[in-house]
Amino acid sequence: MKYLSKLSTLIGVSLFLMILLSFFWWQAKFSTKKILIDLNDNKSNPSLNIEGAKYSGFSQNGQKFSVSAKLITENQSKINVLNLINPNAIFETKKSLITISSNIGEFDLKNKHLFLSDNVSFIDENSNFTLTSNELNGILVKGEFYSTQPVQFNLNSGFLRSENFFYNQNENKVIFIGRTKLVFFK
Repeated sequence: MKYLSKLSTLIGVSLFLMILLSFFWWQAKFSTKKILIDLNDNKSNPSLNIEGAKYSGFSQNGQKFSVSAKLITENQSKINVLNLINPNAIFETKKSLITISSNIGEFDLKNKHLFLSDNVSFIDENSNFTLTSNELNGILVKGEFYSTQPVQFNLNSGFLRSENFFYNQNENKVIFIGRTKLVFFK
């Protein structure tokens, strides 16, 4: 019996040492790493996607405008700025109706600024002209539009090409800036 008691104690101590050593071996072989989850990480923030949305408002002198797009997404790098896919903008006054479209753009909600690029078309139906460019900027509350890229201004009687332009909707005035070429049809 004494022999059995010593044997069982020896087996128990050996088993305890094997379990203890295997635990340390497991920790050394398969070390755990700390995982940090940053809830303020910009990459994990959900983004806004809206299809067929429209934003309407009024300029400083009460003229109505609206901006719509096929797809609107939240800009992750700029606060209060929306990315626009196939945007269209309409500006209504007593004297004119202006329609603007492009392939892509941005809309600053806070300042009501519109930045359009890639195949921009600017049409004033009452003044009967069409302006095309690769870029257009608009300050909607002031009714001002400008481009720092070359523009083509099409009329019924000809066309005009210029390095850039400025348009004030309230004064119904277009100013061409830089080298400008005017061509009349016969």
